[in-house]
Amino acid sequence: MAEEICGEIAEKLSGVKVGRFEDVKPLVKKTLRQVLLETLKASYEKDFLETVKAKVSKGEPAVILFVGVNGSGKTLTIAKVARLLLGNGFTVCIACSDTFRAGAIEQVEILAKRLGVRAIKQAYGSDAAAVAYDAVQYARAHGINVVL
Repeated sequence: MAEEICGEIAEKLSGVKVGRFEDVKPLVKKTLRQVLLETLKASYEKDFLETVKAKVSKGEPAVILFVGVNGSGKTLTIAKVARLLLGNGFTVCIACSDTFRAGAIEQVEILAKRLGVRAIKQAYGSDAAAVAYDAVQYARAHGINVVL
């Protein structure tokens, strides 16, 4: 893929006139950014719901991991994704894997209750991976399509 990106950059910059004393770095950076964005967009144009459906059709729950720094909106995004999935006929459960942040479990429980889905939790300080594991096991046992 790196070679493809380099080739794409070279192609876009081919024939571009640059003055003798002009700094080419901004032009190269801009072109690199453009090519990377185009490449990423093409790579991720798969329909999200089709990807979930393909995983579920194999008889296993689709597991979607949300990662981000504190305050970046992960919990709200989980609720939005859950609503999208529910609206498209999928069943969902939510793993309360943030066992460190005060109020995190309660926040997920409230959102899960509003959505009508099960929140899988353990006590604060528990191993986050253990909570995720329990959620996947719960989904398998109860025919849940997606674990968030």
